[in-house]
Amino acid sequence: MTAREYLQEIKDIRYRIDQIVEEEKDTEINILRAREIKDDKVKESLEPDSLENEVIGYIEKWQRLLGLEMERREELKDRRVEAMGIIEKIKSDKQRSVLIMRYLRGWTWERITDEMQMSDTNSAHHLHKRALESFEILYDKNKNVH
Repeated sequence: MTAREYLQEIKDIRYRIDQIVEEEKDTEINILRAREIKDDKVKESLEPDSLENEVIGYIEKWQRLLGLEMERREELKDRRVEAMGIIEKIKSDKQRSVLIMRYLRGWTWERITDEMQMSDTNSAHHLHKRALESFEILYDKNKNVH
């Protein structure tokens, strides 16, 4: 795995966690809706069993998602700690900053450009290229040590 792929994986894990959290929210809404419908059916003396099974299915899905989210958060934490150890060894403050903003915080190029008070995104891309080169050297050394 290249240094860039390694950093991109960190960014992708963050994105996947965000997706899981959204799925959890949707599942929670489905649980609440199904329970409301079940309560209405009980009041109307209709058959609530199928809805009860639906609620149980949603709860099981929600529990699986929570477990998956926790696993991904642990994986992200471990990767971030390792990446920060490498990034901190880069001599240039600007290079360290651009890597942290892009991969560890998931910022857009526009936000990075604004935060670093650069004239345009091309400047940020150029700095990023140099930062990746610096990171790659240290990443390769770190890989060979482990």
